[in-house]
Amino acid sequence: MISGASWISFRSCSIRLSSWAISLAFFVLFWLPLGTYYAEAMASFIRGEKPDLLLIVGEQGVYGRCFLAAAQSQGVATLGMQHGAISRDHRQYTHSAGMVAAGGRFVGTTLCPIPDTTAVYGKFFERILVENGGYPEGSVVVTGQPSYDFLYNARDNGARERICSQLDIGRSQDIVVLATQTHRGFTNDQNRRLLEIVFDAIGEFPGKKLVVKLHPAEEPSLHRRIARERGVLDDIVIVKDVNLFDLLRACEMLITAHSTVALEGMLFDKPVVTVNVTGGRDVMPYAESGAAIGVRDAAELTGAMRAVFTDDELQKKLQDGRKKFIADCLYPLDGRAARRVADLALSMADAHAKKRDKEQNS
Repeated sequence: MISGASWISFRSCSIRLSSWAISLAFFVLFWLPLGTYYAEAMASFIRGEKPDLLLIVGEQGVYGRCFLAAAQSQGVATLGMQHGAISRDHRQYTHSAGMVAAGGRFVGTTLCPIPDTTAVYGKFFERILVENGGYPEGSVVVTGQPSYDFLYNARDNGARERICSQLDIGRSQDIVVLATQTHRGFTNDQNRRLLEIVFDAIGEFPGKKLVVKLHPAEEPSLHRRIARERGVLDDIVIVKDVNLFDLLRACEMLITAHSTVALEGMLFDKPVVTVNVTGGRDVMPYAESGAAIGVRDAAELTGAMRAVFTDDELQKKLQDGRKKFIADCLYPLDGRAARRVADLALSMADAHAKKRDKEQNS
């Protein structure tokens, strides 16, 4: 028999297949047994460890939902931490009103489990979870991003010299970074189109060096093949295991589709150009907010790149837009985001322990 903790919101696992019959078979033969296995394993873990708090990053995926279900069905407090930028149309964070539940209230229902409390980077993401995700008012807390704490009072630490030496780039060359995509909602065809647009545009700037920063889940074979097809393979650098923040410090411009790296590039006050290959509205409102330039083809990208390198007035406009957007998306950098998350976690764990002890002694 499957326990109550085996529940999982498979609605969040939208599978894009052409045939509903194949989709159903894939669900029954793959997702259902996999979800059941994870849910039971995690329920057993929670029973054995008896934690006062489950702190989870990536609660919106299969593993996260299973862990939430296991913890909440056994009365354990849960705290979610934002992992990456959350878009307005993120399927796993889009719920109709009344379709989510925290604190174990999903058991015996078709509601989707969410953390009791969720820590996010800034007000922008708080609004998305409350307005689009159906999260209760007061359940989302702005703490900032702990991994950005080191940027507080950070100084130039020779990043450009290290990057140029590591990647064999001339010290005087302008570096343009392409941060690639590989997540759900970004198809192989769209990825190919992104690379074709960027490679065609960079060919118009022989004095610039393009560094393609792969997503950690990617391998470089597709990028090399398309670079060879576009005749730029010998003129670009494709990297995976390089310090991203060093690369952002060293570059003159960042290009991406809708990666969180765009936000990180803005933290280093770098001009950002976003390439929309979906045919719809931008996934993240980087360009819409005035923090970046938005383009849709190689000609527009070429024009945007030329403007970034030559138009001082545009640079000032983008800089002002970046400051406003960052202020909305991120708690002001003060080096204490990790402390705020830790304090929140400890207070929730302490409250749960006191509640448990009171119940046991009553």
